[in-house]
Amino acid sequence: MTTVDEIMMQADADDIFQVAVNVEFWPEILPHYRWVRILERRADGLVVEMSARRGSIPVKWVAIQTVDRAQRKIMYRHIGGATKGMNVVWRVHPLGEGVHVSIVHELRLQHPLVRTFLGKTIVGSVFVKYIAGETLRWMKAALEGGREHTCAVQSSLELGQ
Repeated sequence: MTTVDEIMMQADADDIFQVAVNVEFWPEILPHYRWVRILERRADGLVVEMSARRGSIPVKWVAIQTVDRAQRKIMYRHIGGATKGMNVVWRVHPLGEGVHVSIVHELRLQHPLVRTFLGKTIVGSVFVKYIAGETLRWMKAALEGGREHTCAVQSSLELGQ
């Protein structure tokens, strides 16, 4: 199962990419994120534990993040939690009318309870699409000048460069 979430942003593509890469700051600008913990720093990226909410339901996962700065692409391979086996690709692509940001989730789930069609549908449609959509929506608000998020975006940009 594949899910795609996308949005157009009116912000600098490099700024968008920096905020997307620096996941440890996401809870400051994304209210549905509970925490992001960096478990390991690697030459090619990070191992992170992330926790978000789908409404009042908390979810968490562990993923390996790898970054391709030249292509403004961020890849995740989920290695823990109910989404173990899922691959995610973020792309930040400048266009004439703004910047297109997309998140593609490939659900190749390994957990026995969610590996079924029903499990994939619930994980993909109810949780993944919701969290990814909220992530893009709140990131857009922060990067396009949401007042309460400006400091978090600025500190994320400063520390990520």
